[in-house]
Amino acid sequence: MIKIKRNKMIKALIDHLIQGIVRRHNLTLTLTLFTLIGSQVRAQNTADSTGVATEVVDVVKSYTPSINLRPKTKWDWVPEEGQESRPAFAYNHENVNLSPSDLPAVLRAVGPAKEITPRPLPNYLRVWLGTRSSAGLEGFVNREFNPESYLNLAFDHQQLNGTIKGVTLPTDWAKSGLRAQWRTELQNRPSILALSANRSAVQWYGVPDTLSLDQSVNNDFGQTYQKAALRHRLGSNGGWFTGLDSELSFFSDRYGVNEWSFSSSPRAKLIWDKRVLSFTGNISYLSTRFSYEDPQITAQDY
Repeated sequence: MIKIKRNKMIKALIDHLIQGIVRRHNLTLTLTLFTLIGSQVRAQNTADSTGVATEVVDVVKSYTPSINLRPKTKWDWVPEEGQESRPAFAYNHENVNLSPSDLPAVLRAVGPAKEITPRPLPNYLRVWLGTRSSAGLEGFVNREFNPESYLNLAFDHQQLNGTIKGVTLPTDWAKSGLRAQWRTELQNRPSILALSANRSAVQWYGVPDTLSLDQSVNNDFGQTYQKAALRHRLGSNGGWFTGLDSELSFFSDRYGVNEWSFSSSPRAKLIWDKRVLSFTGNISYLSTRFSYEDPQITAQDY
């Protein structure tokens, strides 16, 4: 009886050990499987994380705005704005009264007015014929050498041989004009040199002598004006000397009147004790000479 119980106990112990070994083996396999799965999952997560991170970096790089390392300052120059701000030169026809105001009314005639149309072309030459006895020539030339230096040249000539409106006497009339302008820079200062020259001539035939008692006496009367001027303007470059304006002019007529004039106006600006002091000077010279050598005119007539 005792032997049977011992055998049962031994058999039960063996079964228990076998079941424990089996359970432990399953647990080991399970742990090994879990370890492999975990390593695979970890590796996959690492790969996924690396891929996602790489993708995020790529996306960030794709959408990152480009950076311009060139500093943007207020001194950046735009060619279009510079050309728009540059003053334009235009030759304007000026109507000049060819008759002195102290002449008789019959001689106070105004030259024929000509309508000036806008200049659509930078360079042109035009010849026009008004009537069989009138003609004209005008032109305009614009030449730019560089953004700082360019030249403008304009000329105009008109003449009329016949009767002027409002005057019944035969008349010869002519006018010529020339104007040139040169713009450049001198030591970072804008410099403008302009030249203008004009000549007007008129001749009346059969003018009654209003100063004589004999009203039947008729004379021919004419007048000619020549005028030229040379002007120069020097601008500022940011220093204390802010500019200089100078002009030299000449005038003469048919009866020996000659006039020379010169003027110069320098400008300066100083800053002293938070105050701005501006200085302007003016130097002028005028010389006029009269000559009455022409036998057709006296001091009382002119």
